[in-house]
Amino acid sequence: QATRVKGDARWVDKDCARSAKWGSFSHDRLRVHHRMVEDVNDVPMPIHTEFKNLAATIGPFRGGYHANVTAVTLDKIVTEKDIEVLLLTSQGHELPAVKGALHHLRNKKVRNVVFSRYWLKDDPQGHTDKANEIVKLLIEVGYLFYNIEACGRVNKISYSPPEFLNNIEILDYINDAFRQEGDHPTVLAQLPL
Repeated sequence: QATRVKGDARWVDKDCARSAKWGSFSHDRLRVHHRMVEDVNDVPMPIHTEFKNLAATIGPFRGGYHANVTAVTLDKIVTEKDIEVLLLTSQGHELPAVKGALHHLRNKKVRNVVFSRYWLKDDPQGHTDKANEIVKLLIEVGYLFYNIEACGRVNKISYSPPEFLNNIEILDYINDAFRQEGDHPTVLAQLPL
C-alpha cells in the first residue's frame, strides 16, 4: 500500500520508506552538489540537452542546447567526513563518477551509493561493461547490493522494499537483456554496519 512520506509530495511505499536498508538518513544533513563529475579534475566537457528535456548528457551534439563545463572528481569537491548517500544520476556516465570518488569509497566514507544502469542505443555493450566495472569496484570495497527499482516508483503497479542481491545476482540484474527500453535497473549499494 502506497502512502505519503513526510516532506515528499510523491507517493512511496511505506515499507520501502521505512526500510532499515536506508540507514539513519536525515534530510537536515542533505547537501546537493550540482557538478559535472569525472575521474580527473579540471577537464572541459561538452554537454548537451534536447529541446524540452532538462537532462544534460555527454556525447555527440544532436540539437537542442549545449555548453562546455569543467568536470571535477567527487573526491575533490566533497569535503564531508562521512557521506550517507551518493546518488549518481549521470545517465550512462556513472563509471567516471565512481572512479572520481574512489578515495572516499575505499576509505569507507560513503555508506550508500544509488545508481541506475542506463541502456543507450549507441553503445549497449560499452555501457554493460561500465556497469559491470562499477559493481566490481563496489564489491572490492565490500558493498552489499539491493534492487530498489520498484521502491517508490509512481508509474509502477506494485511496490516493494529493497531486495537483497548477492554478487552474482547483481550482475544478472544490471545486465538483463530483456529489459524494456527506458527501464533502468536501480541499485542501492550499501556498506554493512
